[in-house]
Amino acid sequence: MSPDFEKHLLNSFIDLEEGLKNAMSKGAIDCRDSAILALQGIISFINSIPRLESQTLAFPLVRLLSALKDLENGQQVPLLTPTRFGNRPPEPGMRAVIKAYSVFATDCLMGRGEKLEDACKFVAAILSDGNIPSGKRADTPYWKTVKGWRSDRSRRSAHRQLTDTYNALSKECPYPATVPLSEIKKDLKTRLHAVVERCRRGLA
Repeated sequence: MSPDFEKHLLNSFIDLEEGLKNAMSKGAIDCRDSAILALQGIISFINSIPRLESQTLAFPLVRLLSALKDLENGQQVPLLTPTRFGNRPPEPGMRAVIKAYSVFATDCLMGRGEKLEDACKFVAAILSDGNIPSGKRADTPYWKTVKGWRSDRSRRSAHRQLTDTYNALSKECPYPATVPLSEIKKDLKTRLHAVVERCRRGLA
């Protein structure tokens, strides 16, 4: 790597960092505007490197940027139009992740002898504190919603993100029999709080 290119690359990274920081500062005001600024920063970084620019590697991001700007103008292009399955719209991916974490936590507690209702209530209380809507009728207890999510996971039509996230959690954090139930609850609560916070910040 030549000294000139190394200096150019460093300056490009600095510009990218500043662009992403600017995007983050906008995030609390307008998530879409924040995403647009972040994409612009990444596209500029890619195009600042001749080898990458010559391969038009930023093109998919340019298309996404254009689609987001069209949304700002009230136009929804096919790229950002949700796929429909029958009359039901697809479930948002972040919602499916929350379901996966919730079902995983419920199953972990039941595996240690907790009753289904108690396990669901433990999860529901955390989600409710995080202002995560249940998606059900107002008179339906939240814990029954969590209980229903366990059935959703077993269906063939389950959101792939739900299934993949649940399977990943099962492999990543099995709790040995020597871990006390109180410690398991503490860890599960931490995990649920983290995923709820990502949802509230629109990251997922």
